[in-house]
Amino acid sequence: MKFTTASALLAVGTTANAHIMARNSETITGLLQSVFDSMTNADNHVLEYEGGFPSALRQAGEDLISVLSAGVDTAHNMEPLTSQDVLVITPLSQKLSAVGAKFLKDIGDAAPKFAAGGYCSHVNTFIQHLGEVSDAFFSANKEKFPEESQGYAEKEIQTTDGHFAEAKAALSPPVCVDAVGGAPQEGDDGQGHGEPAKEEPSASTSIAWNTGAGHPEKPTGAPQGECGQPAGHGAGEGNSTKPKPHSGQPSPEPVKGAGHILFPSVAAAALLAGVAFAL
Repeated sequence: MKFTTASALLAVGTTANAHIMARNSETITGLLQSVFDSMTNADNHVLEYEGGFPSALRQAGEDLISVLSAGVDTAHNMEPLTSQDVLVITPLSQKLSAVGAKFLKDIGDAAPKFAAGGYCSHVNTFIQHLGEVSDAFFSANKEKFPEESQGYAEKEIQTTDGHFAEAKAALSPPVCVDAVGGAPQEGDDGQGHGEPAKEEPSASTSIAWNTGAGHPEKPTGAPQGECGQPAGHGAGEGNSTKPKPHSGQPSPEPVKGAGHILFPSVAAAALLAGVAFAL
């Protein structure tokens, strides 16, 4: 999400006096700073991750999604930017561009660690959702930029898409494959805290760790299947404690060695790298 090129061209021919305060510079600067801080925090947790259930990284990702989501409304309610506004935010937008690209590279470089813990597919799902959020944010902010910067903004969106594609490739087979049996079992997250069984993420139904949906509590009684039959009845499962979905509901397909879905599905609900078209 860079504005480097666009900002440089906008600077040429700008005749606004230096003492004139850009109308939206404070609003947009605050937005960019919030995204920068949140993304830096998420990147730091990627670098600190050494295996096991990535609780801290999960929380950092949830925080990033929240900040980006809130920024979409801010962008929609913001008045159109002037050339002077763009000049004011250029330094911060360049910093955001750098940390965005670094974050995606670092999370891709951590693929071997995610594979060992059984989290490749789920981190990949997070990147996909983050990309959707980024597109939504770009769309909301692109409308606010001066006409002369629209073409360059579109090119920066394409550059950002390229960074996401590289991260997804690094987290996808055959580069990143979840180790068979590598998912942490109960009581084994590297810190003595277990996590429940994992399900295959869905681009449309993945709920994030922030809600915990999709990870039911272990039933205390015999779970009932369709038509009141005990789970596993007639299917050779004996006294299985796995709850059975009601007729008409899809059955989640478990993944070997996979962890919980890393982050929430916020399909095109927010933003990623700031108004500055960072990354």
